[in-house]
Amino acid sequence: MTLFEYLSNHYYDQTQLLQSCQVDEETLLQWQEKGLFPKPAYRLNSEIECSSYYGLHKCTEYWDYFARGYDKWAKLLLSQTEISASKAYEIFYHKYCNHLSLLAQQGLYSQDECFNDDLHEHVQNQWQHFLNGKFGLITQNGLIEEIVEVELAINIISTVTELNTKKELDDEERQTVRLAIKKLSKSLSHFAPHERKQSYRTRFIDNTIKLYNLKA
Repeated sequence: MTLFEYLSNHYYDQTQLLQSCQVDEETLLQWQEKGLFPKPAYRLNSEIECSSYYGLHKCTEYWDYFARGYDKWAKLLLSQTEISASKAYEIFYHKYCNHLSLLAQQGLYSQDECFNDDLHEHVQNQWQHFLNGKFGLITQNGLIEEIVEVELAINIISTVTELNTKKELDDEERQTVRLAIKKLSKSLSHFAPHERKQSYRTRFIDNTIKLYNLKA
């Protein structure tokens, strides 16, 4: 699969994003400038040579690609009577914390300070990553729920396996890591072809399963 095929299959280009969000380009740019909406996960910069009956034409074209779940974030912004960066962060924070609590009820939780006493600071950092487009790249759809699952699952896998340096896992540890991998696999991006070897999916799913023989 080529990079263009991957992006076309898994992302919205800007035109598709605007249609799905039901906003115009000016609104999107204003949201991004005000710190309300994520930047693209990928930008293609292509030097094009076009040959036709009228001869050869050269130009530079740009394509921005966004996570397909961003339309849900746009709907949340549009549902507010008034929206500001602080209000947008408040929405993000509450959705993040609510899903973290739900995962804890399902048995997926971490003792790490970033998910406990330092949670507020942690979510602020994740908010900035959300806006700069990082999570549009590393999650399936850029959803806040996926962000929580990816961050929490990676933390759990890293902690339990000691960054895959632990020789063996006991039964309880294996069960914990399996649950984390299941959540991670569901929410984590498949990554562009040139990124896969060094991607989180390879490091925290494929390598962990192989190292600890975690296949069912």
